Amino acid sequence: MTTVELTRFRMNPDQVADLLAAHSKMLADFAADLDGFLDARLVRLSDDEWLDVLTWDTPEDLAASRAKGPDLPGVAAFYATVGDVISDEDGELETGAEPVAPVVIPGHAADLARHVDGPVLLPADGGYAGECATYNLNRVLEPALAVGATCEADVCAAVRFAAAHSLPVAVKATGHQVVLPGHGALLVSTGRMNGVTVDPDRRIVRIEAGARARDVVRATAAHGLAPASGSAATVGVVGYTLGGGQSPLLGRSFGYAADHVRELRVVSAEGVSRTVTADSEPDLFWALRGGKGNFGVVTSVDLEAFPVARFYGGGLWYRGEQMADVLHTWRQWVDDLPEEMSSSVAVQRLPGRPELPEPLRGAFVVHLRIGSLGEAEDAERLMAPFRNLATPLFDTIRDRPYSTMAEMHLDPPTRCPTTTGPPACASCPRRPWTCWWSSPDRTRSARSPTWRSAPSAEHSTVSLPCPTPCRPEASPSSRSASAWAVPSSAKRCGATSAVSWTHWRPGRPTGTW
Repeated sequence: MTTVELTRFRMNPDQVADLLAAHSKMLADFAADLDGFLDARLVRLSDDEWLDVLTWDTPEDLAASRAKGPDLPGVAAFYATVGDVISDEDGELETGAEPVAPVVIPGHAADLARHVDGPVLLPADGGYAGECATYNLNRVLEPALAVGATCEADVCAAVRFAAAHSLPVAVKATGHQVVLPGHGALLVSTGRMNGVTVDPDRRIVRIEAGARARDVVRATAAHGLAPASGSAATVGVVGYTLGGGQSPLLGRSFGYAADHVRELRVVSAEGVSRTVTADSEPDLFWALRGGKGNFGVVTSVDLEAFPVARFYGGGLWYRGEQMADVLHTWRQWVDDLPEEMSSSVAVQRLPGRPELPEPLRGAFVVHLRIGSLGEAEDAERLMAPFRNLATPLFDTIRDRPYSTMAEMHLDPPTRCPTTTGPPACASCPRRPWTCWWSSPDRTRSARSPTWRSAPSAEHSTVSLPCPTPCRPEASPSSRSASAWAVPSSAKRCGATSAVSWTHWRPGRPTGTW
């Protein structure tokens, strides 16, 4: 009959990672003495109270392990390193408690390591932090176990291990989109699986799970082809495609990247690899193209590429004080654009980094991004309203090879902290800053994934990180877009923030973070 040892203690949520690392080290140190030890899990009881649940095969095993020394699990001195112990007893798990973080036994992790070529890392291991590193430094991954997969067989072994030990599975390629910290999960890191193979005759490119956009663009450009890639060169193409994949340059002409998937290799929840096409498994094929990672671990994608070698475009950066004029002009301008021309606009407070061009360092700007697959002369003629509007701080519009497409947006090439809410600084209130701009009969919140009908609405609204301190929220009745301006106090706020709008289909711009 199994029995549990319960240690209830008080700990701040931000100490969870420290506890997991200490717990993992303790299990490694005393693995040989833990007779009949089955499992260790953390349970959250309230905001700051936690329960460590250690499960043993029999009460006799628990008693025998306790008799071997004072430093084994359950001793108050161990938990004193991370929190205050409230109670230490044997008993039943409280109903309604929230399981948070299973702890992987080092011996089990060693068993997995014998079946994979890549690293298998516990929180206390060197290299664990690097394996779990994310693009957004504000989003931290803290799984119970990290597996650096080098091939599909590694992924299969990791998923089977997770199933056998009741661990949830998280997947990371480049770490651009991390929503949850992954406490108690097995993380499959696919960054080493970065192969790209191009079939120029069929215009098909096979992309492994960890390949970045710059890898795919470089490989296809050698054959005069281009993928429907996104704005950032360092984004993982498979994750981007599984989410739909809205290309800021090819999207209006060719649709979403997911529309051009021809085949996927997927490791299912059973740890079995399978080939998925529209004919072989139509339901799964449909779900994967937009369903992100909810249906398995995708190890490769066959994607159609397009005969595009060059484009005309780049960026225009205007002073933040010119925002109202730029946004009004842009909103009217995009309605009549031909499909071979795409545009988006971002409101940005840029850091004072030396990597940025001098006019943009530390500046509050409106960044207009434009790309055209048509003739340069036609594109310049269409851009006349902005050429006549004001002189930009910086101008990178020119004829370009497709391989420089990421320069339209100039997303940060290295890891950095970003946020999707109001920045926390002394001069900025913790509330969204609301702006309004004309959009007949449609309204969409940037935090909402879908359009919603609003026949009575005269404007669209989007909540954005506050680029100015103490800015009161506007309302449709009290403020119109024509009155919207940036006060001089904007210069006082040091938080880096951005919001952008992208013209997608005629008459339907979308707001994206």
